Amino acid sequence: MDRYIDYLKIYLRKQYSPHILLLLALAVCSNGVMSYGNLTLQQSATVFEMYYLFIGIILFTPLFTAEQDEKIREVVLAKEMSYWKLCLIRFLFALTVLLVSTAMVLYVLIENGSRTNGLCMWWIACCEMLLVGGVGYMISAITNQVLIGYLCAILYYFGSIYGGNKLSVCNVAQMMAGNYHEWPYTLVIGAMLFTAGFYIRVRRK
Repeated sequence: MDRYIDYLKIYLRKQYSPHILLLLALAVCSNGVMSYGNLTLQQSATVFEMYYLFIGIILFTPLFTAEQDEKIREVVLAKEMSYWKLCLIRFLFALTVLLVSTAMVLYVLIENGSRTNGLCMWWIACCEMLLVGGVGYMISAITNQVLIGYLCAILYYFGSIYGGNKLSVCNVAQMMAGNYHEWPYTLVIGAMLFTAGFYIRVRRK
């Protein structure tokens, strides 16, 4: 177990830290664009779905960045550690950051007097972030190109935000439309994308 913890520390320090910094920059910039104080329920939903959906893209799309370099990939596989466990560790860490950072945004909204649906809004936002992040995750696994994963995830985001209800249950702007009941579909589809991406990456080794 200690080997995997040591690996996670190295991974965070050398490969994943820029994405954490990008996440912090997103939080600062979004607060500068839109105030968090005294927002209506729809405006609070807008904070999550217009700005913080990018959390999912930022955290999950680059999880396979290291393996783009064949030499690094050979070193990772040469270590006496299960590759699927390494991938799982990365995913679980990114998921933890997602859950915590989204909860912090909700806390700031509540503390500033904005209306929210409490844990319901937090959970739906997390499900939507998992879906849009799952798109980038799976595409990165298929193409072995993180940039293509980013591109597809961003295109999906804009298509969902500005495409109305054309994506139906795959829409990641449900709360802005007042829909708080279709999150199970969002969660299941996101889980399917991550499962497919995980399987493809592990099999490719």
